[in-house]
Amino acid sequence: MTAIHPAANVSPTPHEAFEIDPAAQFALQRALRGTGREVVGCYHSHPNGRAEPSPRDRACSYPAGFVWIIIATGVIEAVAAFEAPSFLPLTIRV
Repeated sequence: MTAIHPAANVSPTPHEAFEIDPAAQFALQRALRGTGREVVGCYHSHPNGRAEPSPRDRACSYPAGFVWIIIATGVIEAVAAFEAPSFLPLTIRV
């Protein structure tokens, strides 16, 4: 089963970066404990119209295989997925 769990961007500069509320992350981890389900990635938007990892995205430390879904908004609208730590593009099947 796949689920999406929205979380607020608590970055002090939300137009430049995103930061998932650590309390929301821990609450989700606790809720998933013992269910056999796990967090496999995160999603966020890039209002610059580019669905590609920013230097800040690449600098974040996440385990190998963690999936980043980037939703580009603005002039161009697109969705792309990348796998950490290489950030090579993944194919999205809907």
